[in-house]
Amino acid sequence: MAVDPASLDQISVRMRRRNLFRKLSNLMLCLVIVVFGIASTAYKVRYEGGFLTCFREMTVCATVLTSVTSAALVFQILYEIRIGSEVTSSILYYWRLSSAVTEMMVLLIVLIGYLPFFTDNPVISRFDMIHMHVIIPLLTIAAFLFYDSPIGKLPKRKLLYGLLIITVYAVFILTLILTYIIPENKIPYSFLDVRNQPFWFILLAVIVVYGGGYLLSWLFYCKDRRDTPLRAAEEAGRRSGPDTRCRRRRRAGHDRAVYLVSQLCRLSYALHSGRDGLLHRGELYHDLHSA
Repeated sequence: MAVDPASLDQISVRMRRRNLFRKLSNLMLCLVIVVFGIASTAYKVRYEGGFLTCFREMTVCATVLTSVTSAALVFQILYEIRIGSEVTSSILYYWRLSSAVTEMMVLLIVLIGYLPFFTDNPVISRFDMIHMHVIIPLLTIAAFLFYDSPIGKLPKRKLLYGLLIITVYAVFILTLILTYIIPENKIPYSFLDVRNQPFWFILLAVIVVYGGGYLLSWLFYCKDRRDTPLRAAEEAGRRSGPDTRCRRRRRAGHDRAVYLVSQLCRLSYALHSGRDGLLHRGELYHDLHSA
């Protein structure tokens, strides 16, 4: 089957433009997340006063860590645009996955709180509340799903990295509760009152939170990997081992094979089209022989 080199070039240009558009779009999303995160956190600290009063809530901790992760992704995207190549960071991917999982849980808790059988509906009309509970979660989820940066197929145990922010918050808040820095009347969630709540209630809360978080982590990972199977395979192969001499030889052989296939496609097109002016056959035979 004849292949038109010009059409291949057009496809390559369209793919590069599409990739650049996705990078710039995600760059803008991350910048908005950082700005909203800083503004809403500053507003909450000023409105409620006191570090512990604000940061005892998981929503605030999640907003701060999500903003830091988004800022790190901004620098990565700028670096990728500058060098014109992809950069895959496992650590940043895991933090992005954890941010998406945590913010999705925050959004789900808010939505569940507005169900008819809950009489005490959450109040999120304030500036910081609407940003931390709705706007930033939606932007974070969109940024993760829109900017595909898979690192290859992950074993199921690595999906536990999606629970990073939840675990960081749990260690932080339980340390403050057990050391009496936060009094009992200031504990943000009833299941964190480990001194007064029954064991079965605490265990049930842990199963629900971590089980739901792991399920969301798996769903986000599957969606991200399904969107870009080729990139996932490439990244998995690239990260499968050190850059040894044997691997460099295989890469060089792969490059020569790709070059030969491209030249054969051009030769096939020239022979079938019969347009010698478009492609000089003697040049092609020389290139194929030298390759």
